[in-house]
Order: sequence, then C-alpha cells, then structure tokens
Amino acid sequence: MSDSLQGGSIQTFDDVLIKYGEFGNYQKFIYILYSCPYIFTSMQLMGWTFVGVELPHRCLEPHENISTVLYNSSGLEEVSSCFINGNETCSEYVYDTQMIGDSVVKEWDLVCEDKEKIARIGSSPMIGYLLGGIIFGTLSDKIGRKFTFLLSVTLLFISSGACAFAHSAFVFMILRFIVGIAIPGIETSCFVMGLELVGPSKRTLAGLLCWFFESMGLLTTVFISYNIHDNWRLLQGIFASPLILFLLYYFFTPESPRWLVSRGRTKEAEKTIHKILKSNGFDKPEENLIELLEKNNMGESQKNPSLHIP
Repeated sequence: MSDSLQGGSIQTFDDVLIKYGEFGNYQKFIYILYSCPYIFTSMQLMGWTFVGVELPHRCLEPHENISTVLYNSSGLEEVSSCFINGNETCSEYVYDTQMIGDSVVKEWDLVCEDKEKIARIGSSPMIGYLLGGIIFGTLSDKIGRKFTFLLSVTLLFISSGACAFAHSAFVFMILRFIVGIAIPGIETSCFVMGLELVGPSKRTLAGLLCWFFESMGLLTTVFISYNIHDNWRLLQGIFASPLILFLLYYFFTPESPRWLVSRGRTKEAEKTIHKILKSNGFDKPEENLIELLEKNNMGESQKNPSLHIP
C-alpha cells in the first residue's frame, strides 16, 4: 500500500484505485471496449498485404504470335512480363487470377515501370502514422482521450471507406496516408484510456492484453481475405465498415477521470469514479474524495497533463 494511504489520506488517483479496487468489473468492461478497436486498426495495416498483392502477369500478346515469345536461360520459351519483341513496353497485361482474383495491382496495372507505385502506397500509411502520433498525442491532452478517439475513428472510417471507391493509384495512396494518420489517434487514446482506469499493480498486465486484440485483428484479416479474394474493393469496404460502430462509444463510455480532474472538471470525473467504486462494492467513498484529488491534482502537473502512465 502506498505511503499516502498508510495514514488514511488519498492524494492521487492511483490511491483511489489502490483503496477501492484496481481492476473491478466496470474497469474491465471499459478496458475491453477500448481494446476492441485494436482489432480493426490492425486490419487496416495488414489488409494492404491482400488488397495490394502482386499477381503473376505477362504482356498481352497482340496476335498471340511467335514474335512475342522470348527464351530464358534454359532455352525454354516464355512470354515476357514487361516487354513485347524484346524491348517494346507492354501496353496491356494478362494476370494469373487462379489464386487471387483481384487487387489494386491488377486494377491499375502497377507492374513493370509502375511497380514502384506499390512501394509508395505501402509506405504512405507509415508516414501518416508518424504524423498522426504527433497530432493526436498532443490533441489527446487538449480535448481529452474520448473525443480524440471519436475524432480518429471518424477520420479512419471516412478515409478507409473512401479507399474502396478510389479511381486511381494516386488517390488511393493519399487516402492510405490519411488512414495512417488516424490509426495512432485511436491506438494512443485507447491505450491511455484503458490504463488510466487500471491500478498500478495491474497496469503491466493491462498494457499487454491490448495486443491480444491486435493479434485477433491480424487473424481476422487473414480469414476474411482468404474467403474474399476476387474483389479488392469489397474487401476494403469490409475492413472499413465496422468502424462506424465505435462512434456509439460517445453515448456509453466515460472520459478519463484522471484527465477530467487534471482539467478541473471534477463533477464529470465524480460520476465515473462512483461507478468504479460501486462496481467494486463500495457504495460510500470517503467524504470530499473529489476535492482531495482536485487539490492534489492527482500527483500530476495541472498545466501539463501527460499521456505517459507511470
């Protein structure tokens, strides 16, 4: 038990959790809710493996005559994948769709001279991820964890859904960049929100469990992609559509009480704290609990609340 509790005094939000329950039913419920989005953020990143898969291809032969046939080092005849008559660039291609029927590569012929566009599309979310981490990390301290989450989910739903309707590789790349911006906003706010409701001794376990949901997302992506491999637009739409359900969190999930108290919004924080206490079997917390937390500012700087969870 912390020193601040030995004398019966509560000084920090961690003291509240230690005294009244570090990982009760209500805390577990909220933690699971904010871990579920990891399933779908991982689908956005893993999904590119299937949406952007490179298919075996060759040049479309103008008249299917012998002049388009080349020979490999073993002397066996083969049709070039990029050239006609040895040095003429192909204008059309034929793809092997026996295993996978469709992808953005086939849609926009991202092969041969345009093959580098695949790498650009694949890396664009990672660039966006770096930018999103900076933007939403700061925003989470300004407007709260909950509204940062809702804003990020909205952005991801729109950009990921729009990917299914992209009419060019360039537009698709820009949309994937925006997808990358939105993902850290969701993951950071969910991670912090979950851990801020959990007591110190349970925090390491909670920090690890969220990655279980990410693993579920990876497995789900493989399962869906295995069964829907002949329409990449439909596949992309499936990856995006469940995200709209997370907007319902607005109605029944709380803002982080730790953040609320740090912002002086004690009345709002009190509601969540009472739910935590009640779920842990405490109907009557000690008097002036919220005032004590506000006075001590939860052991944190009121001017600079941080995403870091000690």
